[in-house]
Amino acid sequence: MPGRRLINYRELRSQVEHLGPRRTTKHLTESLEAKHLRPEDFSLRELAEAFMGREWVDNLHPKRGRFYGRDVLEAADAVSYSHFGNITGQIFFSSIKENYEAPEFVFSKIIPTKPSEILDMEKIPGIGDMGDEFSVIGEADEYPNFGVVEDYIEIAAKEKRGGIVPVTKEAIFGDRTGKLLERCKKIGYFEGLNKEKRLIDAVIDENAGAKSAVLRGHRYHWKGVSYTTYVTTPWNNIQTSNALVNWTDIENAWLRLVQMTDPYTGEPIMVTPKHLVVTPQNLMTAKRILKATNVQTHSGGYATTGNLVDTHAPSPIQEVVGNLEVVWSALLAARQSTDTDWQLGDLSKAIAYYSAWDLTTEDAPANSPAAFRRDIVFEHKVSEMGVAATVEPRALVESRA
Repeated sequence: MPGRRLINYRELRSQVEHLGPRRTTKHLTESLEAKHLRPEDFSLRELAEAFMGREWVDNLHPKRGRFYGRDVLEAADAVSYSHFGNITGQIFFSSIKENYEAPEFVFSKIIPTKPSEILDMEKIPGIGDMGDEFSVIGEADEYPNFGVVEDYIEIAAKEKRGGIVPVTKEAIFGDRTGKLLERCKKIGYFEGLNKEKRLIDAVIDENAGAKSAVLRGHRYHWKGVSYTTYVTTPWNNIQTSNALVNWTDIENAWLRLVQMTDPYTGEPIMVTPKHLVVTPQNLMTAKRILKATNVQTHSGGYATTGNLVDTHAPSPIQEVVGNLEVVWSALLAARQSTDTDWQLGDLSKAIAYYSAWDLTTEDAPANSPAAFRRDIVFEHKVSEMGVAATVEPRALVESRA
């Protein structure tokens, strides 16, 4: 990648000589994290030469070097080797994470991630609302006691996903940084894609995750009973015969949402809709409805005689429902059984991602068997562990054509 990098061998070597390998590694790591430097700004060979010395790099070539394997690794200072491994690991992690958080993974950015140290099926406790039990108390009468009701949901066991990026002697000596970064990008992208799919499946309640939390699915598991996300009882969050055509269809879904009641008190649940989830097939229609500044109503239909009333008024959507964010993805149509269904509500209240650990990397120890058997100098492992879960289905309404 000559001519495009922001940092070269001389700068690296100068930093190592003046700051030492530890402070240089810290400086480069912080610059990568702050995105002042990018993975593409580095050369694996130049990094190795700066930290380990050119003799160490030359000895990676079987025909030019006198030794390889354990002797090569021991020929350099152990501290320098450790820091060289750390900075290459950070370079790869930065590339993986950037693609793991690709802009098109919209659901991953809206749905909250909640840390959890419980790896197996987890109970999330709560307390049912007491409701409006306030009544008039007469003079000298005793105040009533308010009771509480145990409430809880359960989420499935966390599942681990990840992969390994090996760094071979050919990659360092031949300076195949670009190929390794391309592999990192693919690992990060597909790791992020996998999470995005699981979150979408939780929103639409379809595909492999559409099963009980006991069976490691995303479904709402409330007080020991598993429910599909969209049901007509014990709550009703399905609006049938409601294809997305104009503002009245959003009104129908909104009315269904505001009619949702608390299972303990019977009071309406105060959910402010924030998201309008649509497939690409409904995207233009959704934009047109929300961007409309005027709606026209004909009282009496389209008759040609009689005293007809033709009313023009500002669109009521923003004033009544608020500023809705249109959430769409090309993945939705592929994963949803019908591309005309759409959802209205608050994704951040309805779905959550419970994470045992976020995207992280680990380095294999030096002198591993892979060094001799496969000429692998370093191995960097990336993984994440978590599960998507429906935590409040009453915060979403699904409309069906």
